[in-house]
Amino acid sequence: MIKKIILSLLLLQSTAIFAKTVQLDELYQRYSEADYSSLELAEYNTEVDFQAIVSALDENIEGGVLLEVAGLKDPATALARVVPVDTAAAQFSQLQEGQKVHLKCTVEMASGSEYLSLGECAVK
Repeated sequence: MIKKIILSLLLLQSTAIFAKTVQLDELYQRYSEADYSSLELAEYNTEVDFQAIVSALDENIEGGVLLEVAGLKDPATALARVVPVDTAAAQFSQLQEGQKVHLKCTVEMASGSEYLSLGECAVK
């Protein structure tokens, strides 16, 4: 019995450490079906791991790096805005439009925006 409890705790802890792998196109589809509210997504406020295409490299209001990314199925349509974790800002500024990138991000609150909001992102 104690072994089962320990194994359950280890499994629970390991799922908290590792980001859930998602397809950005599919995550965005569910976001749009939820009337553009990330609060309705099971992934809200959790880390996700995905691949995307850099659509645009820009600055946010505070002057930090902001990426717009597209899914692999339709690289011409930006689906999400991505903000790096502070330690990844230099890496983000080196990315180029059209480049394929593997990211790990937290799904943040977005409501009514055509873009999914992803923060605390790092390049994998």
